[in-house]
Amino acid sequence: HVIFQGGFAQVATATDRASGTRCACKKISKALHESFVGQRATQRTLEVYEMLKLANHPNTVEIYYASADAQSTYVVMPWIHGENLLQYSYTRHPLPREQIATIMEGVFEALKHLHDNNLVHRDIKEDNLIVTRDASGNVCVVLVDFDLCVSVRDAEHLREPPGHFPHMAPETIVASHFSSASDMWDAGVIMYRVLMNRFPFEVAGLSRGDALQKIE
Repeated sequence: HVIFQGGFAQVATATDRASGTRCACKKISKALHESFVGQRATQRTLEVYEMLKLANHPNTVEIYYASADAQSTYVVMPWIHGENLLQYSYTRHPLPREQIATIMEGVFEALKHLHDNNLVHRDIKEDNLIVTRDASGNVCVVLVDFDLCVSVRDAEHLREPPGHFPHMAPETIVASHFSSASDMWDAGVIMYRVLMNRFPFEVAGLSRGDALQKIE
C-alpha cells in the first residue's frame, strides 16, 4: 500500500515473495519529475540509481532494482525501520553529543561516497536521512531519496531550483548552482539544527535576496 505521496513520486511497501524481505517501491512520474527539474530528468535519475546499485555503501540506501518506461521510473530498495532525522532528534532533544557525532559521521561518509563517485545529491535535509540501527544494534544513519541527485558534470550546467530553501548554500540561493560544496553546506546546517534545535539562519518566508543578506 502507498505510504508516501510527494510532488512527483509515491512510495509503497511490498514483500519479496521469494525471500520474505520487506521492500520500499518508488514510482516517479516522468511528466511531473521533468516539469520540476527539467528535460532528461528521468534519464539522469535512472543513471544515478543504476550507479548506486553497483556501488553500495552502509550510509546510503541499497538499490535492488531500477528501471523506467515511457511514463515512470521505478526503484525498489529495502524498507528501513527507523525515523527520519527530524523526527528522531525532535522527540529526543537534546541528543547526546556522542550520538550526534555518530549520526553526522554517517552523513559525511554518505556524501563522501557520492562525491567520490562524481555525484551531487542536491537535496540533503533531515527528511532524507533515516536513523536506524545496524546489524550490531548501534545507531546509524542512511541517506535516501536520490531523485534530484545528478552527476557533477550535469550539476555544473543545471540551474533549476531543487532543494530545501532553509538549507541552501549562498551560491545556490544566488544562481541555483549546486556542487559537492553545496551538499556539505546543507550537512553543516543539519548539524547545527540537530545541536541547537533551530536553523542557523531564519530565512523561511524571505525572498532570495533577503535570505542571502541574512546569511552573509
